[in-house]
Amino acid sequence: MRMLLIDADETGFPNLALMQLSTHLKEHGHTVDFGSSNKSPDIVFTSCVFTENREKGYSIGAYYPDAIKVYGGTGFGKKNHVSYFSHQYPDYSLYPDVDYSLGFMTRGCIRNNITCPWCVVPKKEGYIREHSPLMEFDNPDFKKIMLLDNNLIAHPNHIKLLNDLAESKKKVCITQASDIRLITEENAKALLKIRSYDTSFKNKRFYFAWDNPKTEPQVIKGIETLLDVGFKAKEILFYVLINFDTTYDEDIHRVHTLREYGCKPYVMLYNKRKGTYHHHLKRWVEGRFCEIMPWVDYASGDSQRWIKYYEGIEPNNGFKLDQFVEASK
Repeated sequence: MRMLLIDADETGFPNLALMQLSTHLKEHGHTVDFGSSNKSPDIVFTSCVFTENREKGYSIGAYYPDAIKVYGGTGFGKKNHVSYFSHQYPDYSLYPDVDYSLGFMTRGCIRNNITCPWCVVPKKEGYIREHSPLMEFDNPDFKKIMLLDNNLIAHPNHIKLLNDLAESKKKVCITQASDIRLITEENAKALLKIRSYDTSFKNKRFYFAWDNPKTEPQVIKGIETLLDVGFKAKEILFYVLINFDTTYDEDIHRVHTLREYGCKPYVMLYNKRKGTYHHHLKRWVEGRFCEIMPWVDYASGDSQRWIKYYEGIEPNNGFKLDQFVEASK
């Protein structure tokens, strides 16, 4: 049969589920096309990670009216693939420009939707468990490894897993971040042995997250432990979730605190929502404007007036906050 695989997100980042599905289908004698096909497919598999691309995914399938449609991925509210091919070796030929191995050493997380109500992982993947040994998805021709694990250092066997990564001698990116609340001297030293890089594999980088302002004591302790064992602050990046259930003060405080330690904050807008100041804060950080001007001097127009009023720098002067909030949605 002729199969067509569609990556509805088209972010340039490889879709692991489709790569594993492609291997599975080819091993069973099917012809596999990827992205588009001049020939009529029998089945179209469309994967979507981001909900914003859901309708796009459905519309692509409509181009093939005679084909059976199969939709999968978080964007469609479905599991990304079924267990019987989740251990297939990825078909790296789908993404010829990719020069790194891609996979999960663990799946799931120890957290839940009570502690992390913004996260889909607990419902989608369940409790943490070991998933694949490195050799299962590592391409020997590549000198880089991209891990998608959601909370690698939460696994009881994580020291061995970290040592496996270090012993590979390859550049590694743990892109989904490590849990700063779980940092100890032992696992910090194990992390430090890894050749850890950013997603471009150009700059040394270790990813962490500070989503909940209430975890500040644990975050600070984790940062200080990292620095004590030899981490460089400039190589530590924190994802900072805003616009979910946090206040202006909590958002600004987290960004400023991380910068005071010399770490790099990376502002994450929950579901890309925009609010009164949120998108300005994200640009101030990502555009590195934070390195050349104070926050209160950055945002322009009504946003700057609101920020300066909130900070107590300028009086209200008749500025109606509720109108600005409504216009910013």
